[in-house]
Amino acid sequence: MLRFDHAVIVVPSLARAVRDFESQGFRVVLGGSTGPVHNALVVFADGTYLELTTTRPTAARPLYRALHRLGITGRVARARSDMLGRFLPWLGAPAGPIDWCMRVDDLASTVRRLRDCGIDMVDAEPFERTRPDGQVARWLLGGPRDPRLPFFIEDETPVEIRVPKVGEASHPNGAEGVRALSLPRGAFAEVEAMANALAPERADGRSPGPLDNVALLPTASAQPFALQLFGSGAPGELDTDKTFGTRIHLVR
Repeated sequence: MLRFDHAVIVVPSLARAVRDFESQGFRVVLGGSTGPVHNALVVFADGTYLELTTTRPTAARPLYRALHRLGITGRVARARSDMLGRFLPWLGAPAGPIDWCMRVDDLASTVRRLRDCGIDMVDAEPFERTRPDGQVARWLLGGPRDPRLPFFIEDETPVEIRVPKVGEASHPNGAEGVRALSLPRGAFAEVEAMANALAPERADGRSPGPLDNVALLPTASAQPFALQLFGSGAPGELDTDKTFGTRIHLVR
């Protein structure tokens, strides 16, 4: 199985992000905290979600922004050989879309296969997030060092702990899931090649596209991604002032 799992959007304040996404017709649940960040989730009925993430406390964000502008965060990240090296730039990045994740059944095998294809990979590492209700979600993360390519996740605890209330994921704007992910042309070609390298692991015998559940589309935009969400609501593009610059289209 090779599936789109979630997209990551950096926000300046979690409270503001919750208000703004709710104003666009989404239900938002608090995800919890992990290390120096906390997040909120927009969970869809198809099991995918949007992660709204920022530093904690919020007052620390100006410091991370300054370190980012000075290039210090980037230098530290490049010197690391673990997944934190990929995630450090999130702390001081400007608000907006920044990264996305694929879900796999066997992360160690995925890393080996892509490394054999010549992709510079980081080995799987354990992560966890403590939810507001005290439950702890645990998973493994690994992936390419190239930030244009997605990272990968394998759940260790039931996925329902990490991605809560999928069955209750009813949004006033009608959104039910992610139909398509638009990527810059260069990244699109690299992601397509990477997914094709993993195709022999796919168990369904079909070839509907690089991912089992979401279409990938090339775009001329330089943003890391744009999203098409399907559902029963009125189609249209959401207010980018409320989605922190992330282009999100609702489609039927």
